[in-house]
Amino acid sequence: MKVITVSNIKGGSAKTTTSIFLTEALSRRGKTLVIDLDMQADLTDYYLPESTPESLDKGNIFRLLIGESDFASCVHKGKFADVIPGTIDLANLTSRVMQSFSILKRLNTILKENPDYDYVVIDTPGSARSELTVSLVACDMILIPVTPSKWAIRAVNILLDEISNAREITNKEHKVCFAPSMFGTSQKHLDLLERIHSLEEFKTFSPIPKSEVIKTNSEKRKVLKAGSKGWEAYDRLAQEVIDYL
Repeated sequence: MKVITVSNIKGGSAKTTTSIFLTEALSRRGKTLVIDLDMQADLTDYYLPESTPESLDKGNIFRLLIGESDFASCVHKGKFADVIPGTIDLANLTSRVMQSFSILKRLNTILKENPDYDYVVIDTPGSARSELTVSLVACDMILIPVTPSKWAIRAVNILLDEISNAREITNKEHKVCFAPSMFGTSQKHLDLLERIHSLEEFKTFSPIPKSEVIKTNSEKRKVLKAGSKGWEAYDRLAQEVIDYL
């Protein structure tokens, strides 16, 4: 089992979009689980569009982390992959962590006890919250989607501080990689891409092209058409992730 956390503390970084379509591509290569650790639950809405909040009350990642549900009860069948959904209850996770710091390691332990998946993808919140720490402790790779924004590099530096804190908990060296996302051909975009590549201590994967289709399909809970430009980009990303792991 290989666990990939998709994270960037900057909003609008294509984090959930990357999680969705990377999961879809990985599911063509092996049994895949996706975990929604973001209280916004956009990934949950994509993979479980017919589910109501009430139907997810007992079987979700928050209940799993605080020990009120078991793994099997929290896994739902979604498009292409199994899903452990996120809910608004994750807003209470930090207060629970303050009562018991062992929660930070619980997802790591649970995944080791349930090794039936080839790949696990974790979507995370756009902030340095306890959910992010939980995901960093559990993962083998941190995949950082970076969009062409002037704040992109600074946001990455803050995330790297969070990764260092997680390493103190686990004493594990994560693989940290960049996934340039929604890059066009303008000089501004090319200059930022060059800056990302200049961070030689981290792997940079092939960029995901700027595409309204990718954004629209994510928002409308549609799959990417097989063989389309976006489909091929995420398929390539999935293979690059596997090869690097």
